[in-house]
Amino acid sequence: MGLVVINDNVGTGKTVSILLWIIHQKLQNKLYKTKVFVSKNIIFQWEEDLLKFFKNLLSYTLIFDPKNEEDLDK
Repeated sequence: MGLVVINDNVGTGKTVSILLWIIHQKLQNKLYKTKVFVSKNIIFQWEEDLLKFFKNLLSYTLIFDPKNEEDLDK
């Protein structure tokens, strides 16, 4: 089962909704590797929400290379 969310409206609950979906899949032993792509201006907001709401439930790797930040603008 896959999930794709494309939305740029602020404050619609996308972060928590997607993280809940990932946890729901995990609890059903559907262990998918999940990739989340977010714009550079909210990448650290995602990390903050992960730690705030799901600290011990999910492991993650944050991939962000500030020296290549100009590539993200393309």
